[in-house]
Amino acid sequence: AIFGGCQLVSWYPITPSSSVVDAFMEYAEKYRIDSKTGKKNFAVIQAEDELSAIGMTLGASWMGARAMTATSGPGISLMAEFTGYAYYTELPTVIFDIQRVGPSTGLPTRTSQSDIEFVASLSHGDTKIPMLFPGSVKECFEFGGQVFDFAEELQSPIFVMSDLDL
Repeated sequence: AIFGGCQLVSWYPITPSSSVVDAFMEYAEKYRIDSKTGKKNFAVIQAEDELSAIGMTLGASWMGARAMTATSGPGISLMAEFTGYAYYTELPTVIFDIQRVGPSTGLPTRTSQSDIEFVASLSHGDTKIPMLFPGSVKECFEFGGQVFDFAEELQSPIFVMSDLDL
C-alpha cells in the first residue's frame, strides 16, 4: 500500500487485520515523509467504528486520495451498505479483509477464508465486487501496490482477501 501511493488509512482495530495498519504506519514513517519539508504525505485515522472507517475512506476517495481500510469478517458486515454505495457511485477504494472465524467468541485468531462468498456480492443490490486473492507473502506485497491502480481503473471498491496465515 505504501508503494501503491496510499495516502489515507482509516480503520477500526480488529483482530487479525490490525497488523496491516501497524505495518503501514511503520513503513509510512520511513518512506512517506517529504525529504524537503519533513511533513508526512499520509494520514492514519483510528475511527470510532467500522462504519466510520469506511465512510472516511470513501470521503477521501471522493476527494481524489488513494485510501484504504483494513478489517475482518465482523467489520465487513458493518461495511456492507457503504460498500454498495461505493460500488454504485464508482468510488475507487481499497479494503483489506484479513479473514477469521466468526465474531469474537474465542476464535478470532483462527485463520479462515469464510468471507469470500459474502464479499463477492456485498451490498443491497446487484453488485459484483472485485477481489484479489494473494497466495503468498510476495503476492501480498505486489497486490498491496497494484490494488490502488485496479480500483482507479475499475472505479470500484476492491477487496484484498487475505487471512491470518499470510
